[in-house]
Amino acid sequence: MEVFNSFISDVALREIHSGGSRFTWTNKQESPIQSVLDRILATADWELHYPRTTVKTLLRVGSDHNPLLLDTGNTNNVKPNFRFEEAWMTREGFKEKVIVKWPK
Repeated sequence: MEVFNSFISDVALREIHSGGSRFTWTNKQESPIQSVLDRILATADWELHYPRTTVKTLLRVGSDHNPLLLDTGNTNNVKPNFRFEEAWMTREGFKEKVIVKWPK
């Protein structure tokens, strides 16, 4: 942990604080323990390049971690980005969902 914290300090990373849910992790027990384990870190140069950056903590679905959504606020040159993951093909019901949703 000391090495990791030293690295963060050495490269001057700063946390971009998030809105939304206060915690990013839970042990999912009846009396849950909740904590902030997930963070987004950036350099000062990156923050200067993307000054309208926001981070939102989303609701978790099936995981014990809440996903973080990073929005740079940059609307210039936005290109759709999609990457197909072959592992999706092994998920039960995936092919059927694609058939129903995909336009003819």
